[in-house]
Amino acid sequence: MNQKAIIVLLVAVAAIYVLYKLMQSAGNALGGGSSSIPDPAMPDSSQSFPGVDPSKVYQFAYAIAVAEGFYASGSIPQRANNPGDLEEGNIGYGTLGQGITIFPDPSSGWEALYAQAWEMLSGNSSHYRTSETIAQAGLTYSGGDPNWSGNVAATLGTSPLVTLEGWLAS
Repeated sequence: MNQKAIIVLLVAVAAIYVLYKLMQSAGNALGGGSSSIPDPAMPDSSQSFPGVDPSKVYQFAYAIAVAEGFYASGSIPQRANNPGDLEEGNIGYGTLGQGITIFPDPSSGWEALYAQAWEMLSGNSSHYRTSETIAQAGLTYSGGDPNWSGNVAATLGTSPLVTLEGWLAS
């Protein structure tokens, strides 16, 4: 490959990167940036969430994963394949930290988190009511961490004072 071809190739790669960043920025400005689910969190098409828009379940689960530190390299949620930092006991793979369930792979952890998010948003939970604010639900979910709801709400582009049902309707 000659020098001119290499330069053309580098310019093309740079242009694609700039276009990607512009599209990403436009998505964030439109409220869509934080709702995209990065791999390995791509939803399994076989899952269903009766009564709740699946995209809201995925967005809420992603926001929980961010708040729980799943994307921090070496974090317990990441090492446990558990984006929701769920405490479901030892399901055959052990636990980490203070009882954080280890899932066999990230997909299994995401499926468990999607189920938890659906229960929270659908009213099918014995621990959460859809009339609760994100802040109220966050205190329960996080075991009392007052920052959790702010992190979730920021990722969702809303206020911690919005109710779960209010966010669903937005």
